[in-house]
Amino acid sequence: MRGGNAVTLHVEAVTADGKKYEKDISNPFEIKGMNPAKPMILSVLADKKYKVIVRKESNFNQFAPDPNIENRIDNAYYPLQGVTTPADMGLMQINRGWHTWITDDAAWNWIRNIENGKYIFDGYLQRSVNLDQTIDHYDDDHNPILKWPGSTPPSYEEALKNAYNLWNPGGHYYKWELKDKNDPQSGYWKGYPPHLECYADDAMNIYDNPPADWNN
Repeated sequence: MRGGNAVTLHVEAVTADGKKYEKDISNPFEIKGMNPAKPMILSVLADKKYKVIVRKESNFNQFAPDPNIENRIDNAYYPLQGVTTPADMGLMQINRGWHTWITDDAAWNWIRNIENGKYIFDGYLQRSVNLDQTIDHYDDDHNPILKWPGSTPPSYEEALKNAYNLWNPGGHYYKWELKDKNDPQSGYWKGYPPHLECYADDAMNIYDNPPADWNN
């Protein structure tokens, strides 16, 4: 069930003699959301990499706990929206503008929000694990040309950090560079934080130093 103040209640009644009556009642009440307990959220998230996102994005709130201008809503207990991007919503602040297949279920159903968020992030992580296979463009014969030819796969930590940067979104965090331009074996993944207060840097700090109640 979805909430909000645009509720339509459809009522049907059948009398003893078989007559049927129907009526739609507009806005008979308002449906608001209540945040689930944090242990429940942590249990559904399961993996630490997802918990980091929810900690940063919503501080474990699917619905706005208080009406305030920061959350860009007028009433408490409505889906939490992004500060600068109102299309971001819920626990994982997933964006329907970027991912048009997301429905309003993700705004009102916290488990669906997590499921959708995990699916999106897993895609970013897979791209990052295969960072060395990133395609730059296609030649005239439609053959793929790699962005960083000769590069090696990143470590898991590098891939995870890159995925967090894609999530924000800030593009790729890492680029392949040679310490010695004359030595193709001297290559490494060099980090390029997109700005001083980098989302990916902070996310990895939380990942490496998780709160005690996360249990992993």
